[in-house]
Amino acid sequence: MIKHGDNTLLQTLQAGVTAKDRTRGKKHAIWKDSFDVKECRTEKFILQKLHYIHNNPCTGKWKLADSPDKYLHSSASFYMFSRQPPFNMQDYRDFIDYTTAE
Repeated sequence: MIKHGDNTLLQTLQAGVTAKDRTRGKKHAIWKDSFDVKECRTEKFILQKLHYIHNNPCTGKWKLADSPDKYLHSSASFYMFSRQPPFNMQDYRDFIDYTTAE
C-alpha cells in the first residue's frame, strides 16, 4: 500500500517520460510506446478496435466480467444501451467527419 507522502510511484512514472516529451510539459508516462500504432481512418476500423477493447476484459486470462456491458470501466454499456458510464467519455462519432469518411 502506498503511504501518504510516498512519491516512489510518481518518480517511477516521471522516469518514463522522454526528454522530448518533458519539453512539451509531459510529467508522467503510464503506457509504453508501441510500434504497432494504427491510424483510425474509417469507422469500420474504429468499430473493430472498439469491439476488441470492449471484449478484452471478458476473455482470455482476464475474465473480469461476463459481458462487456457488465465491466465497470468499459464504454460498452454506453454504445450498447445508451447508458453513461461512471466516468467522463465522448462518443467516437463526435469526431468523425461524415462528409469525408469512407
